[in-house]
Amino acid sequence: MRVAFRCDLDPERPQNWTEIVSLCRPVASEMFSVPLHRFRAWLQNDDSADTTGDVEGESENLDASHSKRGHQPKFLLCRGREKSAVSSNPADVHSNSVIILPAPRDKEGIAAVRKLGQALCERGFGPQQLDVWELAMQNAGKIPMLRIHRQCLAPWLGVNACPPLRTLLELVESGEWMADELREALAAIHKWKPDDESANPLPEWLLKLFGEIFHLTVLTPA
Repeated sequence: MRVAFRCDLDPERPQNWTEIVSLCRPVASEMFSVPLHRFRAWLQNDDSADTTGDVEGESENLDASHSKRGHQPKFLLCRGREKSAVSSNPADVHSNSVIILPAPRDKEGIAAVRKLGQALCERGFGPQQLDVWELAMQNAGKIPMLRIHRQCLAPWLGVNACPPLRTLLELVESGEWMADELREALAAIHKWKPDDESANPLPEWLLKLFGEIFHLTVLTPA
């Protein structure tokens, strides 16, 4: 089975996940493989589970009520816009499943991801750079796209971050922008230079991505 993390999935609003992921369909290189038994044990917070090798013939008689967390993490079973579904039941997961999870936003969530076996990325979106959809799109040779979303861009929205980026995000979130306004906001990001060494400039790969989407599609927050 394959797993990917997305920053733009709000854990409190799972009813929106299918629509959001349908706009940004999973790309093979953003996903990592997880043995079926390991993922099911991870959902149940079973630290004692065997994490060596995959076991295809495991029992399907798993129930969400056995979770050691006290609740089952929700995940999206990705099957296309019409058939995707949010679930929290390990029995719904099979060896060929594609699973999309909200990227964790706290230390506890990051620790849980490490138990799943996913290393943190050198490049990517979100506080821990686990969301690599845009980069996977580039690697696949597809048209560059960029989600202008607060959670994706969170590392560069702090006090010493890029002010034009905050302006762009506020403009997009207002839902009332015009094409010329959007172009001006994108251009301002390229022109901006940090005033001092304490500023947090955008990394080169992200600046390049902003440049590539200047004349192309911009996906706005759901």
